[in-house]
Amino acid sequence: MPQDDPETPAALDQNSTLLRSGRDALTFDDMGRFVRQIETRSVERLFFDLPALVRLPDATFGLVPSALRRRLAGATPEERRLFKDMVNTLHNSAKSEETRERFQRILAKID
Repeated sequence: MPQDDPETPAALDQNSTLLRSGRDALTFDDMGRFVRQIETRSVERLFFDLPALVRLPDATFGLVPSALRRRLAGATPEERRLFKDMVNTLHNSAKSEETRERFQRILAKID
């Protein structure tokens, strides 16, 4: 799990319902609920959750890129552009290769 994400208030908010759900997702039902939360969450809230989403355990993070792609399919072109810009910024500022790779996986799905 990456430990070097940017030290922003959003990255430090580990208590959002979405992030707790992701950390606690152990069963298929839990993982399905987590994915549905991503798919229905506002793009603005996802902006704030993104730095912490890449720090989730590997199995849970594996669900994130595809869920974000499905969520952004219903977003406005401006929201998609802003989200992609944010992912690029976080990718470029990440200190570890693992964190950069996770942001790259998200970028590959939302392009």
